[in-house]
Amino acid sequence: MLHCVGWFDNLGIAHMRDYTELAKRPGWAAVQYLVADTIDHENYFLEDAPASAATDHLAAGAALERMLDFYTGPAIEFFDVFLKGTAQPHSLPRVRWKLGHDGWRTSDAWPPPEATATELYLAEPSAATGPVPGGALAPHPAEGTESAQWRYDPDDLVPSAATDTFLQLRDHVDERRTLDRDDVLVFTSHTSDRPLDLAGPVHTVLHVESTAPTFDVFVRLLDLAPDGTARLIVRGCAQADAPGEVEIALGHTGYRLRPGHRLALMIAGSDFPNHLPNSGSLESPWLTTAPKASRQKLRTGSAHPSRLRLTVLPETGEQPPHPGGPMLPLRQLPSTPPATGTAARHPSAARYGEGCDPR
Repeated sequence: MLHCVGWFDNLGIAHMRDYTELAKRPGWAAVQYLVADTIDHENYFLEDAPASAATDHLAAGAALERMLDFYTGPAIEFFDVFLKGTAQPHSLPRVRWKLGHDGWRTSDAWPPPEATATELYLAEPSAATGPVPGGALAPHPAEGTESAQWRYDPDDLVPSAATDTFLQLRDHVDERRTLDRDDVLVFTSHTSDRPLDLAGPVHTVLHVESTAPTFDVFVRLLDLAPDGTARLIVRGCAQADAPGEVEIALGHTGYRLRPGHRLALMIAGSDFPNHLPNSGSLESPWLTTAPKASRQKLRTGSAHPSRLRLTVLPETGEQPPHPGGPMLPLRQLPSTPPATGTAARHPSAARYGEGCDPR
């Protein structure tokens, strides 16, 4: 079975869930092949983003021809082996994946066996409602408990990264203005003179509560460049109906955070127009005529360790210690369920596998 996945595909979370579940089953693992590229659902490439007149295959015939070669190539190679028999199975790598801003790699499994997990803790929450850089992503949680609040206003919704998530990379918009809003929380990592290579799943574990009986938590992980521009890497969401811990899957990625760049984690209460605004009450968001505003609270610190969990490749050469927390083999981490905890639930079969109520 051939899985062709885009790291920026709005179906990526659901597709990678299929692949990882099948790859864990002894009777199926041997026939799973993965090709993962830095593309969105409509096959726009990260290296071309945002698309220009020459690379926009919805407008330029030559760009369409180039895109179709990349689009059909993996399937043709796969069929040559398993349908035509003109090539041997060993000619196909089990996993071919592209590291964004670097290039193609191969592996015997996904995540790559050499990958490890590291955690960055949400710190300095008092600064998280201010403009970038906001709070910090730190290697260890602060002592005690800290907190920050953000508001959900159905009359002033947080804009989506792209109005059409099928075309995420066609415009690949700069989200700096969204990060600087006063109704979101932002936490950023320190800069480094070495690259950080993400290669596997990304999750957040957040301790949250609300003045409303139901509320949404939207999370985006972005690349904050030296010039201040911020562009999406992965995102996820969950709906909660009680205070507590919420674990949110942001999907898988292969992405190089380049020297001088920082990770920025944004937390918001809405994502419009890609997701239906929460009713702020027990009414259905599809039927309510008067959605209600609310205030959400995030708790951090050693008593409530809200954190970002990354899967990273080991550093090479003479480099300083990794900027994150303790690095563990992936097998030592618990398997990740859907959004969990006393607060979390996925309210519906989400739009194209994204997780929260769609518009």
